[in-house]
Amino acid sequence: MLESNGMNTMMLMSRIGEDGVKSFAMIPVSNNSPFIECIYDVKSSVLAVIGRTKKDAFHMVPRIDVNGSPELVKHPKTGEDPRKHQRVSQETYSEYYLHQNEVENFVKYFAVNDESFNIKKILESKPPKVESKKESKLILEK
Repeated sequence: MLESNGMNTMMLMSRIGEDGVKSFAMIPVSNNSPFIECIYDVKSSVLAVIGRTKKDAFHMVPRIDVNGSPELVKHPKTGEDPRKHQRVSQETYSEYYLHQNEVENFVKYFAVNDESFNIKKILESKPPKVESKKESKLILEK
């Protein structure tokens, strides 16, 4: 990897999101990059940035038995997770979420290929419409 001062340490890449919409991501090209990865979500118009700084955070995780299987609650409530959970402190990377014009400024500052990559087209694209499911109206005769 290249060494630099922290500026222009990420490379823009095309990606296709889960919903099939064209988006972009950024990966580090230098050991000095303060970030691990960045992913733009077209649906929410947010750039998720994962930093190199680690922090301890509490997470609820399923409790497991001696065989590694999740333990089940004796009397689960309807609609709730039937597994037992426990609160565990885990080391996680810091996360940042950038919106609208912050995204463009971030990319200009950190991307080595921002001039050859057209992110304006992606940033100005409209999120895909989510079709609502129509409920069937079934009439039962008595």
